[in-house]
Order: sequence, then C-alpha cells, then structure tokens
Amino acid sequence: MQELQNNDQDLVSIKDLILKAIAFKNLLLKNWMLILSFTIVGVVMGFLFDYFNKKPVVYSSRILFNLDNGSPVSGGGGLSDLASAFGIGGGGQVANTGLFSGNNFFELARTKKIFIKTILSTVDYKGKKVILGNLFIDKSDCFKHEWKDMPEAEKAKFRFKSNDYSKFTLEEKDIFFQVFVQAFECIKLDPGGKTSSFSNISAETRNDTLSYILVKTHLKSLTDFYTQTKTQKTRDLLTIIENRVDSLYGVMHHTQNKLASYQDQNLGMVMQRGIVQQNRLSMNSSQVTGLYFEAMKTLDNLRFSLVKETPLMTIIDDAELPSKAIFPPKGANQKLYGIIGLVLSIIFIVVKNTYRKIMKN
Repeated sequence: MQELQNNDQDLVSIKDLILKAIAFKNLLLKNWMLILSFTIVGVVMGFLFDYFNKKPVVYSSRILFNLDNGSPVSGGGGLSDLASAFGIGGGGQVANTGLFSGNNFFELARTKKIFIKTILSTVDYKGKKVILGNLFIDKSDCFKHEWKDMPEAEKAKFRFKSNDYSKFTLEEKDIFFQVFVQAFECIKLDPGGKTSSFSNISAETRNDTLSYILVKTHLKSLTDFYTQTKTQKTRDLLTIIENRVDSLYGVMHHTQNKLASYQDQNLGMVMQRGIVQQNRLSMNSSQVTGLYFEAMKTLDNLRFSLVKETPLMTIIDDAELPSKAIFPPKGANQKLYGIIGLVLSIIFIVVKNTYRKIMKN
C-alpha cells in the first residue's frame, strides 16, 4: 500500500514538472517579441562595442629551435686534469651550478638583464643602424594605445641616445622601463612538451618587421649570454694557460740563445768546467722546450674542451618576413551581448509573470 502511494506521488511530481515546462514554453512563445527585442538590442550593443573598440592586427614572428647544452667535460683529459697540470685548483670536476638546468633557460629569457641586451642592441633597419628600443618606440604604436595619455612634449624626448645602460640617467631608465614592460608582453615562450626537445619563441607586435627583428634579436641576446656564462670557467682557464704558454715561449728562446752564445764563445773547449756549464745550459734548454710543447698540447686540448662545452643552437624553423597576421575575432562580442540580452529577457519575463500572479492572488 505504501509503495503504491509513493509511486502515485512520483507520477504526480513528474506530471507537475512536465506541466510547468509546457507553461514556461508557452510563456516564452507568448512573449517572443520581447525576447527578440532584447536579443537584437544585445547584438547591436556588441556591434557598437566592437566598432568603437577596434583591436589592431597583431603580427607574430616565431622561431622553432633546439638547444644542445653541450657536453660537460670531466675526468681524464677534462678541465680538472688541465687545471691540475698547471697546479690550478684541487683537481676536482668543474660542475654546472645549475643556472641553466630544467626550464631555467626560458626563465632567463624573461629577465630584465636579457631584455636590456635586446632593447639596447643595435640592429639593421632599412640599411641603417638603429637602437632596437627606438625602433620599438616608433613602430609599436604604443603612443596610440598604451601611451596615448603621454604629453606631446614628453613623447618628443622619448628616445634612447646610447645603448650603455650603466650610463643612463633616471629619465632614461624610466623610458627603458616603459619600453621593457611592453616588450616583455610581446615575447612569448613555449619550452615544448616532455616528448619533444624543440622549443618556440615568438614576438607579437603591431608591426610585422618589428616582430621579426625583436624575436631574432632577443634569441641572439639569450643565446650569447647563455654561451658566455656556461663557458666562463673554461675561458678563464684558457686565458691563464695562454699566458703560461707565452711565458714559456719567451723563456725557451732565452735559454736557446744563451746556449748558442756560450757555444760560439767557447769553440774547441777542453776545460771540464766549461763543458759542465755547457751541459747545464743544454739541459735547461731541453727542459723548457719540453714544458713549452707540453703546454701547447694542453692548450689545444683545452680549446677542444671549450668547443664541446659551447651550447649548439639549431634553428629548425626560422622567422621570416612577412610575419603572420593575427586578426581580432569578428562577432565575438555580438554573440556574447546577444546571449546576455536573451538571458535578461527570460529573467524579465519570469519575474514579471511571477509578480502578476502574486498581485492577482
């Protein structure tokens, strides 16, 4: 008996739900003109919003590359052995500090230090050498958008006169900071997935040539800094050993000349004391010559090690002109505002109908 009552209640609930749905549908059909009016008003508002807030075309220039970090050199024939051969350091392995481990390479690309190198680089534009920062100011259209409220007098002085950041005045540093903020937003980085070693770097600006130059220059600044930092220890050791080789070269020639002069002055020598002195000079010359050639061999090995440590940047797909144009989506706001108008019309009809029922009761 109880189960029959429960089933009857369920049937009644479903019946009420269906009746309410039919009534709601009839209510919407009855007010179709109002719904259509709200929707049309929303579409028109979206059209007007798009018309008065036109977004400019953006040009994207992309580089697909692969970075080989270089082979670390350690053990026999490595930096530790080269250093030990000249009494430098404790003979331990030259370890990577981890600066470029993981995704640090791409984090480095977004640092102010790299952007200083990029923005203040001298680039070739239409056969003329210009500072990239000035080219960015001229071609980015920031004066029409992000900097549109800047006074005209300040716009005229908004230039870089040199590319030495250390000598910038406070006013020039303020100019750089504003350019840096905009350029930072233009650079896009994609380190790639776990299954691919390819990476992407792109620049998106309102000028196709600017996008091309910006992405090429930024990747070069990043690669140069990366290479210089990663091979710094090796290059320092190379300088020390080159100085040692030069020193041994001078000593070797001095001992050889001294031996030759002594032999010329003592032709037909029979005194044992003179013979001992000549043998001593000959031994010194042989020892220094041996040290010199050993140092030359070590220097060649070190140069080979430097080549192995230098990262290799392989460009898979280079940027080219003209850059890819990205047009703003059309009709997106019209659809959005139309949906908003539709929803508001339904809410208005439901509230109005509910209010009438309450007042009638």
